[in-house]
Amino acid sequence: MINKVNGLEDKALKWADVVHTKCINPDEAWHSLNHAIMKTRECPLAATSSSKNDMQDIMCPILQVALPKARIQKHFLRKLVYGTLMSEGFGVYNPSASQVIEHIHSLM
Repeated sequence: MINKVNGLEDKALKWADVVHTKCINPDEAWHSLNHAIMKTRECPLAATSSSKNDMQDIMCPILQVALPKARIQKHFLRKLVYGTLMSEGFGVYNPSASQVIEHIHSLM
């Protein structure tokens, strides 16, 4: 379990380093966040049971780099960042909530 969390943290740090060092426009940063690294985070959710703190540790470097590149304040409230578009949030995928949903879905 710890190895999987460490592996996900390593992927997050590598992605954050690549995005941080490249000169990309805000649309590319937003697309990369939602369709590249978040899809990588989505895959192992049903098979793992990470704590909320582990999820926050993994997501911290991702959001600290991606939000400023997308021209969003990086200290924005996470409830708004993870909030749905209908509730005036940014619609960023919340791995903690999605993991619970995946676990319940697999039990059904």
